[in-house]
Amino acid sequence: METIYFDKKSDLTICKYLLEKINFNVYRTRTTCNCNNGTRDAIICFNKNDESYNCMVLRCKLCKRTKGGSI
Repeated sequence: METIYFDKKSDLTICKYLLEKINFNVYRTRTTCNCNNGTRDAIICFNKNDESYNCMVLRCKLCKRTKGGSI
């Protein structure tokens, strides 16, 4: 499982759109982040062929700065 971090919600929306275009089932959700106790906007994507869990994209400014995980 791969986790990608973004700091803007618009980047999250673009990533969702692109993942849908390359044949993934993508769902918006809210989840907790490792850096604090608050909830964050996120998307998860599943492979359409075998429904395997592929990646999670999380919007967290602190994690983005410390881990540098955007594409």
